[in-house]
Amino acid sequence: MKLEQLRQLVQEVIDEQTDDYEKFFKHMLSKTGHSLKDMSPKAKSKFFIALDKAYKAKNEGKLRGYNEELKGGQEKIDANHNGKIDSDDFAKLRKEK
Repeated sequence: MKLEQLRQLVQEVIDEQTDDYEKFFKHMLSKTGHSLKDMSPKAKSKFFIALDKAYKAKNEGKLRGYNEELKGGQEKIDANHNGKIDSDDFAKLRKEK
């Protein structure tokens, strides 16, 4: 895949997710019965917290390198058995030597 094709593909995905988010944002805002400029700072904060909790993007949590299952011998390195390899695992493995 050429660089320009990759850029176009990434832009299409971003545009699609932006459209979905904008629709959801407008829907949630209409449920409040107010516009953002009419809301107090406290009300805006509550609105955005509720929006963030309610909206899940299609690819959320599916970025490469995140939320992937361990493969091959990686389970042996996961010393604390939390499903990911992190500094705690290496510290624990160093102590075992």
